[in-house]
Amino acid sequence: MAIKTEVLLDAAAAQLARRPNSTLAQIADAAGVSRTTLFYRFSTREQLIDTLAVDTLEHLRTALLEIVWENADLPSNLRRVTAALMPMAERMQVVLREAPSHASPDMNDSWAYAIEPLSSYLRAQQSAGALKKKLPITWLVESLIYLMFAAWDSVSTDVLDPKVAAELVGQTWLDGASS
Repeated sequence: MAIKTEVLLDAAAAQLARRPNSTLAQIADAAGVSRTTLFYRFSTREQLIDTLAVDTLEHLRTALLEIVWENADLPSNLRRVTAALMPMAERMQVVLREAPSHASPDMNDSWAYAIEPLSSYLRAQQSAGALKKKLPITWLVESLIYLMFAAWDSVSTDVLDPKVAAELVGQTWLDGASS
């Protein structure tokens, strides 16, 4: 039976979210595959993390594109964004934690491309006066993503229910960014 790369990436994300220093052998064990199977797909831990990052950013962009931005108010859309991204919690934790050590122009471009739908929406909200104009769009996007990171952490440790976490992210962020 062929193991799908997506299944391996999900298992790797779950393992790396729990144990960030996991080796490829430990990741293979957690995925329920042989080391040979994992090594065949990813010859190094860095290659696995890079592939996970690219795949996660593609999922992030897809989730953001599926949101119909114009049909709801800002608080509702923020709840929708958080709810849409919550299933990517483990993946995003790994990507955000590993990103500084894997930063490259390609990865930076992939990140910018992935978050473009959110950036465009927030820019439009800023132009409409719903958000403070003095705050840079990159700050707005990154602060929202990192609040989600905190929410993901709280959900993964059973401190918060995912719906409560989504509500808290939106409310906390809006309290600081609303005009």
